[in-house]
Amino acid sequence: MNNMLLQRACQLSSLAYLPPRHLNVEQMPARSTDLPRFYDGRRSFVTRNCQAYTWRFDDGDRAEDTSMWVAFRGTSGIEDLVMNVKLKTTRVTLPKHPQYKNVCLHSGYLDEFTSVQGVLERDITDTLKHRHSIRELFFVGHSAGSAMAQVAALYFGSLLYDTDVRIGCVGLGGPKVGSGEDLRHAFDACVDYHIRVVNEGDLVPHLPPALPFADFRHVGPELCLRADGAAGGGGGGAPAGRLRCAVPNVLKSIQDHSLGDYMENIERLAS
Repeated sequence: MNNMLLQRACQLSSLAYLPPRHLNVEQMPARSTDLPRFYDGRRSFVTRNCQAYTWRFDDGDRAEDTSMWVAFRGTSGIEDLVMNVKLKTTRVTLPKHPQYKNVCLHSGYLDEFTSVQGVLERDITDTLKHRHSIRELFFVGHSAGSAMAQVAALYFGSLLYDTDVRIGCVGLGGPKVGSGEDLRHAFDACVDYHIRVVNEGDLVPHLPPALPFADFRHVGPELCLRADGAAGGGGGGAPAGRLRCAVPNVLKSIQDHSLGDYMENIERLAS
């Protein structure tokens, strides 16, 4: 477990909530070399607004220490709530992994990612084409942003499978992302580093519930944080559908789900 990676994921996930006009040089994380680019995707049918930023970091003296990060905004309005409550999945075919035929993703999060997929893909591929030093591509987010980060990591992990780029994903307080017997196998094949960070008492990671028509489940190892700075899990991860953290009362769960609480607990873990 890399504490710096978790702290950066928190910081970028927090910045992803800001409107583009409010994100200036003074608010950029240390050692960032590029201003973020903003992607806005709107679809007909249901009004939606997906927001993501990209950054490039130079973390060392070697060219291969350069990484690119994509942060997705979490739930922030009525349109996002409509996305969250879509209790159905959509079967997807991965670009370079057609053998995984039973990969089903939460329809709402998939739709939101699809709304920015084209422009995000062009930017990422152009960046990798002209900056050959980038060797790591991370996707991060909080709440619904965590789910969209997982969808993006799965897609780009398959798209860039035959390159030297390592794909990483860090989700904070994210809901279950999909279903299907091939879901976990696809993530294992496409994503090099994947961890879900969950505050003990946060209700959102228990959602959506497993349903007869959609067996929603998590993928990837889980790191469960407690307010006293202790942590559990993070090795093999919780089995799909298993609840590692206790279900709390609603008011406490709202606090435990806040990004501020995640940042505080990760700082305690690092200290």
